[in-house]
Amino acid sequence: MSTSENTLNITTLPNIIIETGLIAIAVALPVVMHLIPGVNVFALLPMHWTIFIAGLLYGWKGGLIAGLTAPAISFLLTGMPFPPVLPLMTLELAMFGSLTGLLREKTELNSHIIVFLASAAGRIGFLLLALMLGRTDNVIQFAANSFVPGIIAAIAIIACTPIISNMVKKRFS
Repeated sequence: MSTSENTLNITTLPNIIIETGLIAIAVALPVVMHLIPGVNVFALLPMHWTIFIAGLLYGWKGGLIAGLTAPAISFLLTGMPFPPVLPLMTLELAMFGSLTGLLREKTELNSHIIVFLASAAGRIGFLLLALMLGRTDNVIQFAANSFVPGIIAAIAIIACTPIISNMVKKRFS
């Protein structure tokens, strides 16, 4: 375990392998989803799932590493997320992972609440960066266009990622 008994030590070889696997899954899922005709990838949020799991398993460091590297690796390999979205999504995912991990390490909050709070904070960071970069002048419309398609997946992430992370933790700890 790490400094908190709530997370695993990211520096052991098995945990480095699992963290790397989570990042690989975060990169591969959107690619696979794009290959399925009729699937709206933006509604499924395929990259988001493993970032939350990394934060829940490995704390703020593991969540931050996954959140920063997955979009960068994906962009380098596939050109996606598209360049205008890359900085927004990188900040969002880095916030998802690091805040999920930080709250997991430093609080006794329920994991579903942790994922909800980190999700909200990451989306606020996404919107603030979009404003700062001049990507929008209508934040309400931008937020609706950015987040409404994935609302069902976001709810599923809040419901499922704590359960998945507990299963992985029990299996590999």
